[in-house]
Amino acid sequence: MTTDSWQLDITANPDAPAILDVAINGIRSQAMNPNVPMTVENISVEAAACLDAGASIIHVHNTSPLLTGAGAAAEYRRIMQPVREQRPDVLWYPTLVLDDDASHSGVEHALELADSCGLEIGPLDPGSVNVGAQLIEGAPTGMLHGVAPERVRQQFLSYLKTGLAAALGIYEPGYLRTALMYYDAGLMPAGSSLNFYFVDEYGLLATEKACSCGLPPEPRYLDVYLSLLGARDIPWFVSVWGATDDRAIALIERALSLGGHVQIGVETYYHPDKSPTNRELLALVSELARRNGRDIAIPAQAREILGIGG
Repeated sequence: MTTDSWQLDITANPDAPAILDVAINGIRSQAMNPNVPMTVENISVEAAACLDAGASIIHVHNTSPLLTGAGAAAEYRRIMQPVREQRPDVLWYPTLVLDDDASHSGVEHALELADSCGLEIGPLDPGSVNVGAQLIEGAPTGMLHGVAPERVRQQFLSYLKTGLAAALGIYEPGYLRTALMYYDAGLMPAGSSLNFYFVDEYGLLATEKACSCGLPPEPRYLDVYLSLLGARDIPWFVSVWGATDDRAIALIERALSLGGHVQIGVETYYHPDKSPTNRELLALVSELARRNGRDIAIPAQAREILGIGG
């Protein structure tokens, strides 16, 4: 069966401005790309520079995923408060923390930032996956990454109660099926969005071709996600983890032509022989959007399209 054999039922508006979410730092080290900002000050400056270059949303990590709760929130404030002083309209969101304490939801830092730093979107990964990081005798090894079902429920309910929208990382189709069950049950917060991950050979962590998860970055696999989504009116993004080659560009262009949005940045990009900046990646995708008849959303338009603060 080919993707031409079914009819996609898509609610996204292909004429609306495209939201460009720039993932400015994160799991990539400076050994992988020297343009990854690492210090609080550099991360803050990079966030502001990407907004000035046309980013609609900033996705930012602090300096350590081991910081949790109030400690994580304090460092995010140090990063983002100077940005908010320059750009009070900034739309941004942090990442999840590495905290296995079952008494915590894992998003306490996001809830605190909603009160103290203007946060309107919280991170949420509704599932778990084996992430290949290196090869041993040609086979992948790496880590288990994800969120247990009860913590997923706690996070959805926390955001629903406090009014934070959820930025849902969809690593694989099972993540989407879980997210859609929450949507169908009326438990997905207003303003939430789906980020469909597409994973190339280098994947999320690897510096060799050890990817062992996710759908490949090809247009036909976007149709798989969209066929699962159906007619549900949830804004969606695509992100390509690994090298942006011709397949990835074709995927991004298909997403843009169908009314989708794009996450790009040095967190998602990796190539052993290339070290692009966030602004170079933003410029590339901005040109792809305009080629497909899409303007780039300013933060106020992104809020309107996502349904945040309405």
